[in-house]
This record gives sequence, structure tokens and C-alpha cells, in this order.
Amino acid sequence: MSEPLLEVRDLRVSHSSIVLDGVSFTIQPRSTAGLFGESGSGKTTLALVILGLLAAERYRISGSVRLRGRELVGLGERELRQVRGAAISMVFQDPMLALNPVLQAAVQVREAMRAHAGDAPVEPLFELVGLDPSRRMLRAYPHQLSGGERQRVTIAQALACRPSLVIADEPFTALDVLRVVELAKLFEDLKRKTGTSFLIISHSPSILARLADEVIVLHSGRIVEQGPPARVFRSPADPYTIGVMEALADGR
Repeated sequence: MSEPLLEVRDLRVSHSSIVLDGVSFTIQPRSTAGLFGESGSGKTTLALVILGLLAAERYRISGSVRLRGRELVGLGERELRQVRGAAISMVFQDPMLALNPVLQAAVQVREAMRAHAGDAPVEPLFELVGLDPSRRMLRAYPHQLSGGERQRVTIAQALACRPSLVIADEPFTALDVLRVVELAKLFEDLKRKTGTSFLIISHSPSILARLADEVIVLHSGRIVEQGPPARVFRSPADPYTIGVMEALADGR
């Protein structure tokens, strides 16, 4: 097996209480990992630790996060800025909040690109994420776009510098069923076309069953189960996962 793209080992985060407790997992190159768990389980905190976005003066962080063998825990802000966007990027949950309301879509993607890759046409990125690279779309402000279009603009931002890993935090939230299907297909196509690995955070087993090569189940800051989605969701072994799947089945 090739060297892991991302290797997290015994990661512990505490504030007034323990937020993450001994989290360990790997993500392979050109693969998709799914992070599954209820609200408050530590999913977003884990993503922020990987990106170095938790304030060190407020949180106690120990353990290891290695990207292609390079330790990220303990890096200074200047070094982390060289990693964010260029090597790891993030698609935040609410694109309306993630996008600047007074900047046109093309400008926002171009600014993300300039941070690491210099000037380049944004039209190919728009086409890559399934947006019409017309003048109307390029010049549109966030409020002039649909929810699905705004989400694709944020994905174009995340891919602007061709990072090795993209973390997507609940990217399917607030989308209707048709847009969810379209976005799921987009993630499949992006992995195939770009070779980028993805860590997709979601509370939907059906989405992760379709997209993920490996699923990580997080509960109260600890990994309680991980493995291929077919096994984790169809034949869960941990009581927490069993309970969640039974509750979802009862709610149909």
C-alpha cells in the first residue's frame, strides 16, 4: 500500500472538556473518506484541527497530523498559511456565509488562486465544477446564484490551487434531493478527474455509502467504528452505530 496522504494519530483536543479523544485514521491518495456522526460529535473540530484553525491559546492539542509525512500540529501560522489552500482546503457548510457578498463569483475564485498559484483563467475551474463559464455567471454576486451554484463556487475556490486534500463540511445541507444527487456525482467526477482526495463530513449514510471508500464514525469525540461503508452501515458492530442506523430506519 502507498504512503498515506493524511495520517492522524492519537489526536486529542480539549477546552473546558474533552472534544477529541485519541482519534486515529488515515486517508489514502485519490480516495474519499467519510466522517459520520451526530451534531456535537467533534466532526467539524477535527476538520479545523487538520487545517490548523483552532486557536492554540484556547485549546490544548496533542497527537499527530501528518500530510505526506509532514507534521502539521505545532506549525506556526506563517507555515500553516502555506499549507492551507495549496495542500489542504475546505468547503464550508454554508456557502452564503463562506462567500463575500460584495464580490463577484469569478473574483472570489481568482483571489483563492492568487494566494498560491498566481493569476490564471477561472473559466476552466468553473467548467470543472459544472458551472457555465459565461459572463453572467462570472460576474454574478452570491445573492444572484442558487444554493447549488453558490456551493459549486465554494468548491471551485477549494480546488483553485489543486490541493491534495479537500475537506467538505456538510456540503449537502439545505439542498433539495435533485441537487444532492448532482453534487454527489460532482464529487465522484472531481476525484476521478483531479486525483484529489476528499474528507466528506455528513450525517447521511446514503451519501457516504455512495461516495466514501472508508467511513469513520465519530461519537463524543472518539472513533467508535471505521471501515468500508457497506460493512459499517449494513452490519454495524458498535452499539452507537447500531442505534443510529435503527433510529434512521424507524424514521423512514
